[in-house]
Amino acid sequence: MRPWGLLFAVVTAAVVGDACLIDLTHSRACGDGTTDRLAGEECDPADPDSYVEACVGTNRPSGVAACDPVECTIINDEAQCAYCGDGIIDVAAGEECDGNNIGTPCWGEGQPTCTSTCKLDVSTCDSCGNGIVEPGEECDEISHGGDIVNPRPCAGANFGQPNQVEPLRSPYQNLPYTSGSAVRCLDNCTYDRTSCGYCGNYNQDGPLRVSIFDETVSLAEVCDGEDFDDAFLDEQYPFCSQEGVQANVLCRSDCLGVTPREGPPCCLPKGAPCATDGAALRCCYEYAHPGEDACLPVLLPPGGNGDSGGIDADLCR
Repeated sequence: MRPWGLLFAVVTAAVVGDACLIDLTHSRACGDGTTDRLAGEECDPADPDSYVEACVGTNRPSGVAACDPVECTIINDEAQCAYCGDGIIDVAAGEECDGNNIGTPCWGEGQPTCTSTCKLDVSTCDSCGNGIVEPGEECDEISHGGDIVNPRPCAGANFGQPNQVEPLRSPYQNLPYTSGSAVRCLDNCTYDRTSCGYCGNYNQDGPLRVSIFDETVSLAEVCDGEDFDDAFLDEQYPFCSQEGVQANVLCRSDCLGVTPREGPPCCLPKGAPCATDGAALRCCYEYAHPGEDACLPVLLPPGGNGDSGGIDADLCR
């Protein structure tokens, strides 16, 4: 072979040899449509067959897996494989319900439904229990039957002020509550009135209804202000039980008992003739309101002796 021919052959072989070299190294190339297992790829975003069925075998087998576009790794965790319609509520995927699996019932009456996007539809629910006091509701606690953070005065409070609290409706049209506080909200979004009462209206009342929904009644009062149950006082203070005499006691704030006042054990009740100077028994009003005039002049009606005019008299207030 001539020298120039040998040189041509060598050069040609060198050029062809470089063009036919194959890169045998493996590196990730996500998105090229090929899953290179040797490069550590589990899937390729452009090759759906390499990942879409990867939820099979997990606790959410009906879902569709994904492929990480950077790492080429399969994503088949619970959030990815969650499938609206599989009957499983996946909170991490934003589901509030799934099919017939409602999860959260209505706050009150009614039954919520689940939408096709696994969101709760509460339009059929009674609004009582949603935590918002709406027309027709006195209160609304999310946890039914729970204690109220700020007890509601049964008789109302702060009248004429910006923060006025309206009184609760009692079972009697002409007998409002005068004591007690509502401390619980019932399931029907009304206040529990069992702690409401009528102590403080200055009338010694027997058992009275306190609930507008049932027959719950209050305890019988033994006193209210200066109005006492005579039978109770006679039993507790028999030494003051004679006609025109009363025990010198103070009505308790709950109207269910009495406490002795300072002074003698007995006194003259309201309407009794005032005592003369130096008499042992004084008007009860004198001990209840020290420093005030305990006697009140009144004009008694004419007697049966033909008198046409009345008679002035001083009676205990």
